[in-house]
Amino acid sequence: MKKALTVFAAAAMVSVMMASNAFAYIGWVRDTRFTPERWWYSTQDNFGDWYRGETGKVKWAWIDSNHDGLEECYCFGDDGWMKANQRTPDGYYVNEKGQWTVNGVVQTRSAHYYAPGTKK
Repeated sequence: MKKALTVFAAAAMVSVMMASNAFAYIGWVRDTRFTPERWWYSTQDNFGDWYRGETGKVKWAWIDSNHDGLEECYCFGDDGWMKANQRTPDGYYVNEKGQWTVNGVVQTRSAHYYAPGTKK
């Protein structure tokens, strides 16, 4: 009986540890320590990766964060923070939400979704 309880406890522990991966966060992360608040976009588990440019450069990323089938283009600095309400270092304008705009119109494209492992 004691052996069965030990096996059950071990199995339960492994199940809990495996389930934690199911709750990995991908999405916008806000940092309110700054004024104005700053945002970055987590792309992997445990906030382990995000969009950022090479040193001295910006990184542009198409993101469908509201899952409406349209991606908006966002600009991130080499520190990973999203640029907002400004002209970017490479000369484009982003609105208060960080979305690339031309003459006040947010630029979008159709979102492309792929099954895992099939993206080309």
